Formats: sequence, structure tokens, C-alpha cells
Amino acid sequence: MAEGDSLPEQHDAGGYRDPAMWKAAEFMAGRFAAKEAAIKAHHQLKITFQDIEIVSGTPARGFKDGAEDSPVQTEPGVGEGSLSSGPPTAIVRLPTSSQGQSALLSISHDGEYASAVCLAVHGDQGIFNA
Repeated sequence: MAEGDSLPEQHDAGGYRDPAMWKAAEFMAGRFAAKEAAIKAHHQLKITFQDIEIVSGTPARGFKDGAEDSPVQTEPGVGEGSLSSGPPTAIVRLPTSSQGQSALLSISHDGEYASAVCLAVHGDQGIFNA
């Protein structure tokens, strides 16, 4: 499903939408759109869906998921595994470095559609928007 693709209709035997199934489909469609946007924002890298983690909260310089070998460094003052209640963030594991890079995300849902925008900063190259 690409950005802007319609979510499939989920009906049970009674002909109405299962709310739990619909909520899960919306969530997955939003995360899929976010990963696509992150790949486009990092177009110069050879990254895949497995290189991107979408997390809730917005640590400015990274996120530590609690794993000892996590490639992403925690921002000073942010506890291990702690999350803020801000917008989602894409954590991109760079193939050329042991460090990860965070990128800002906006995920939107409108009826049967999910879309996402990713804003990534690439050192001296400036800001790219996907």
C-alpha cells in the first residue's frame, strides 16, 4: 500500500466494520506510509523498511530502545526507553555508521487514507522533505 492508498473495507458476517480490526489497519497503514516517507527523505542512502523504526515521542538526537547494542544514542536527560508524548519519530539505522539518525514525521489519516511526511536533516546538505 503506497502513500494515499485506500484501506481495505473490513466487514464481518453482519456487514459492518470491526472497530478493532479497522483501528489496527489504520495504525499499520500510517506506519507503512511513515516508513515510505522516511525512505524518500533519505533517498541518497540504500535503506530498507528494516532499517527504519517508527517510535512515539520526539527525542531530539535519537532514541534508545533499551537494548545494550542499540545503534541510536540517547539524548542527555532522556531515560532509557522513555518516551515523550510528542509526534512520531523515524529512527533510521544508517548503513555507513553505527549511529542512527532521527527524522521528524507527520502521519495523517482521513477516512480510508493514510499519508505521512518525513523531514530529515543531512549534515551539510541541508534539509530534505519527502
